[in-house]
Amino acid sequence: MGVRRGNFSAETRDRVRIEANWCCQKCGKKTKELEVHHLLPKSVARTQYPHIPEYMVASPHNAAALCSDCHKEENKLSFREHAYFATLLLSHFAENHSRNEHQSLELR
Repeated sequence: MGVRRGNFSAETRDRVRIEANWCCQKCGKKTKELEVHHLLPKSVARTQYPHIPEYMVASPHNAAALCSDCHKEENKLSFREHAYFATLLLSHFAENHSRNEHQSLELR
């Protein structure tokens, strides 16, 4: 069975947990049971921000390692908070797109 559209791959989930040093990025609790949370939820990205590429929604740039208690709290975020994360994700995408475009021009 493959990865569902917008879901984090096993590699991405492992990377996020390791980069967080197995600590919840909200409360600091150290645990091997970290959950990987979409900062901008897949459903919000699809309905409110369809111009955000699917691979960005499933990238480490849209992820946080959270303990189960903090994950439950984060899933209650407001539309305004989701908009903030969408802005960050788009900013990161634009920055990388611009950098890649500049590098490809240098290679010509």
